[in-house]
Amino acid sequence: VLPTWLATFQYIVATGYLLTALMTIIEARAATGTREEPTVPAIDDPLALAELPSLTAIVSAYLPNEQYLVAETIVHLATELRVAPGGLQILLAYNTPEDIPDVEGVLASLAELNVAFTPLRVTTSHSKAENVVAALPHVTGDVTVLLDADHRPRPDAAARALRWFDAGYDMVQGRCVIREYGEIGRAHV
Repeated sequence: VLPTWLATFQYIVATGYLLTALMTIIEARAATGTREEPTVPAIDDPLALAELPSLTAIVSAYLPNEQYLVAETIVHLATELRVAPGGLQILLAYNTPEDIPDVEGVLASLAELNVAFTPLRVTTSHSKAENVVAALPHVTGDVTVLLDADHRPRPDAAARALRWFDAGYDMVQGRCVIREYGEIGRAHV
């Protein structure tokens, strides 16, 4: 036979577990609820694009592993992403244990061709997170986007994300879609 106080304590603990479970279910239902996507301006309309806030894209990379991707990613962002004219800043924050003159020369050439692009070699970094932190003081855009070296956003991705901010959201996370699925061996893993 259990003492009365122990039985009461067990009921209190069980009630706490039940309330926690109910709150978890309520929170999960709220998180998975569908929301209507805000209307997106036509990305070919310069007047609609001009209304969007400025954007800074921070691309983080570890160059020995991603040296063949970074230039293509920077060119893709600079030429394909539809934003307000003059409203895009691209920061490539990278670390590398050794000099890679060919790649760093290409990055310097890209920076000369596009004033909105700045390559930042983070000599003290040992991770992509440290690269991002090192790039933050250089951010000039109203909104900051974090990308990996192999991310190629759709041309309308910025406009779509920025409309969520206009709808009152504080943070937007996109999803990754594997393109060229049949051509990439690792995509099958």
